[in-house]
Amino acid sequence: MVLTVNTNVTALTTCPCLAKITVLNHGPKTEVRYRRILALPVIFLSVAYSVVSYAKCTTNAVLQSYSRFSASLRGRLVYHSYASYNDGSSNLFLKDFRSNTLAQLNQDFWNIEDPMNAHFSPNGRRITFMGKQNARWNIFIWKIGSLLAPVNLSNHTQEMDGRSEDPKFSLDGNYIVYKNNGDIAMLHLNFTDPDAPFADASWKITNNSYITEESMPYLSSDGKSVFYSQDAGAISDVYQVNFKNKANQLAIGLPNLVTGRRGLAEYYPIVQNKFLFFVSWKDSVSRNDQIYLLPNSGYSRPIELSLNDCNANNSDPMFVDTSHIIFSSTRQGNFYNLYIGNIYTGKVWSLKQFGVNQALKHQLGAAYTNAR
Repeated sequence: MVLTVNTNVTALTTCPCLAKITVLNHGPKTEVRYRRILALPVIFLSVAYSVVSYAKCTTNAVLQSYSRFSASLRGRLVYHSYASYNDGSSNLFLKDFRSNTLAQLNQDFWNIEDPMNAHFSPNGRRITFMGKQNARWNIFIWKIGSLLAPVNLSNHTQEMDGRSEDPKFSLDGNYIVYKNNGDIAMLHLNFTDPDAPFADASWKITNNSYITEESMPYLSSDGKSVFYSQDAGAISDVYQVNFKNKANQLAIGLPNLVTGRRGLAEYYPIVQNKFLFFVSWKDSVSRNDQIYLLPNSGYSRPIELSLNDCNANNSDPMFVDTSHIIFSSTRQGNFYNLYIGNIYTGKVWSLKQFGVNQALKHQLGAAYTNAR
């Protein structure tokens, strides 16, 4: 059974979501960490067998020396940093590992408060992100290095006090999926003017507002489905919805549960083909966030990666290469800092040496790309 939705429907908004959450839209890491997955070509089967032997967090977290990554990290990292969520202190930063430079992207003339949760376009030339403008959360697109302010993609579709959040590019760069007022929405980008792209069509993927909240969407690599988190706190689970876009109409299938462990929050899905990472509580007592891997639909039990610190919150995974992810963790204090970890060995390195971890601030929503 499918639902047919006319293309000329107004776009929806979303809410920020990240690490440990009891209520979506709140908490130090609530934002959408949506990021682009770079190079995970042919390790799907090997992960199921190789990572499973490391399938538990570590209670004795030890950081590795930097020598291995000083030369091998050659891409770019975008992330945001703030003292507290929604306090006006969030800034977007771009780290270029090749040139060893770090730059704050947002400027006063942007007129955007609390920019966060950025995601690279597939060609690495643009980012989409969420931020406040005119006292409302909107999603934006910006060409990296441009002297122009980012384009607001959702303001014209917003209802009063509406929220648009958690944007992520499709693998072809022509669509952005995001959250809108408790639902999942998708828009099509028009690049007639490359300096001022705009949304020329938008659709609702879900349509129940906050009755059943959906957030943190991520499109599959084939562009035929979207993964997202449904509900909040202990009852949040990861779902998938298939859809077909044809003749200016979107045919939407029924949602399917991907992973749903009773009493444990599950959210922030990141996918590439049938390769899925997500964040979940380790247990219902500590509620510490851990990063899990679900290799494919035939592997029903999620794998808890050994790069997790059992005594800390670990979240916002983003692919770097076939073996490593960048993620946020509180393993060295009360604030989230950025780390890179090996999904097979569990070895973890802090990115402090690269200057990205500011004291007394949370570093969240990492996205990485090798494209330029």
